[in-house]
Amino acid sequence: LHGGRFVPPSSRQPTLRFGAFDINPTSGNQDQEFIELINPSTIAVDVSGWRIAGGIRHTLAPGTVIPPGGSLFLCPDSAAFRSRST
Repeated sequence: LHGGRFVPPSSRQPTLRFGAFDINPTSGNQDQEFIELINPSTIAVDVSGWRIAGGIRHTLAPGTVIPPGGSLFLCPDSAAFRSRST
């Protein structure tokens, strides 16, 4: 159970896509940069403990689930991300 929703086990390997990203915000505030992960499937994907490595490093918190057709935005500072004008 994640966020009040049952996430059924699956033998299929989940497929996520990278969506929008901004590594050089026009504001000049690097805390506003982001990467979007998209779940194009028809099932929820539990990404607990998944890691992003490279220019951006992030380990997803336990209980992190991307719903079917949903997105997850990764950013260094959520308050700065929310203050973006675009």
